[in-house]
Amino acid sequence: MSALKVFNKGRYHIRVQGTPGPEWSEYYGDMLVSEEVGSGEHPTALLTGHVQDQSALLGVLNRLVDMGCPLLLVEYIPKKTSQIIKEETE
Repeated sequence: MSALKVFNKGRYHIRVQGTPGPEWSEYYGDMLVSEEVGSGEHPTALLTGHVQDQSALLGVLNRLVDMGCPLLLVEYIPKKTSQIIKEETE
């Protein structure tokens, strides 16, 4: 397995408190957004997708914070796991 590098494309899960609506989609790029209603008081959203590099990831995170969505989780998804997820959704 190769090491993660700052300038490599990567797949990420980003969980935020709140639900960024479709009108904000231009701010978080091609990421898939799924709203989650858990046992907590506040709804959350999970954004999943590829970003060009970690600089682009920081751009997405900054935009989400600017929209008023507190960050709960940022998780890198290794290529091997990404392939398994892709196969399960096909």
